[in-house]
Amino acid sequence: MTLYDILATHAPRASSYLEVGTYAGGSLGAVIQANRRIDALCCDNWHKPREDGQPGGPGPVRELARSLGHRGTLRFLEGDSAQVLVSLAETFDLTLVDGNHREMAALADLRLVWPRTRSVMLVHDAERPSVQLAMQAFMAEQAPGSLDFESGLGRRATAIFRRRVS
Repeated sequence: MTLYDILATHAPRASSYLEVGTYAGGSLGAVIQANRRIDALCCDNWHKPREDGQPGGPGPVRELARSLGHRGTLRFLEGDSAQVLVSLAETFDLTLVDGNHREMAALADLRLVWPRTRSVMLVHDAERPSVQLAMQAFMAEQAPGSLDFESGLGRRATAIFRRRVS
């Protein structure tokens, strides 16, 4: 299954969504198509232009959401996720980590996003060795039995972490 398929499976049951690594908004678009009322918070530093050569940033992502008929709230955090997520106090039903893929940066994102995840955290590009190492370190830090993990397979794989409810 692709990331978009996995998002489409989980988004209908979610009322809130946090995305780290929004870039051009493709993943957000898949979430909105599955749940037009979802409240979303997108985090990115938008330091590189989009593939079509246009500048990135909240503006084009907001326009994409509008074109898909999004009716929920849409907010943005601009900057390095390791800095801007620290002060975020709210939690989300569904989260996606698809930011910096270097091992320590990915581990920092996992550590910051998991406490803000009420149900499901997805990790994109889970086949990358650096992301795998980050996920292994993250799982080693978790209390036994506190989560379920499903590893993604193949190129551009998505791993799924589910919070266990006691």
